[in-house]
Amino acid sequence: MPLPITITDVPLGNEIVRIELVELHNSPMFSAWRHFKNDAGQWQPGNHGLTFSIKRLPDVVAAFENALNRAREEGLLP
Repeated sequence: MPLPITITDVPLGNEIVRIELVELHNSPMFSAWRHFKNDAGQWQPGNHGLTFSIKRLPDVVAAFENALNRAREEGLLP
């Protein structure tokens, strides 16, 4: 399967966080990177984000699920 594969773009004000499966140094990776619109109106990667081995994705998803559950328990989210 050719990479990158864009999973979704999450709106963040006038920017987005692009969730992708990418390849880096011949290894599949998961990426969540902030993008901004350049002068041509196209989304361009910014200086902030995270990229890690696809093997770590289940651990990261579990951590985000834990954060979501905790935020709900604390009344920060409905």
